[in-house]
Amino acid sequence: VRERPELAGRIHADAPFCAAEAVYAAHAEMALSLDDVLRRRVPVAILARLDRTTVTGIALAIAPALGWTIPRAKQEALVWHARAMATARAAGLPTV
Repeated sequence: VRERPELAGRIHADAPFCAAEAVYAAHAEMALSLDDVLRRRVPVAILARLDRTTVTGIALAIAPALGWTIPRAKQEALVWHARAMATARAAGLPTV
């Protein structure tokens, strides 16, 4: 956080996790995917509905730890968000 202060902020107001925790999960806990970070290591996606901008921000934050390029991080975020919203719609839940 000292080197990247932008990671100190909460990922979402409804969840007690900061972006630095997502980066740590990707770097030190061997998380292999965006889904692994958002649902298992830092379960923010279980506690809050994440909009596309938020998901993209986390994907870009963890990209260096996972060896992703910026285009790949954006694509991973797009795919993750689309799948999450399809699941929400199928369950009759609101989407963001």
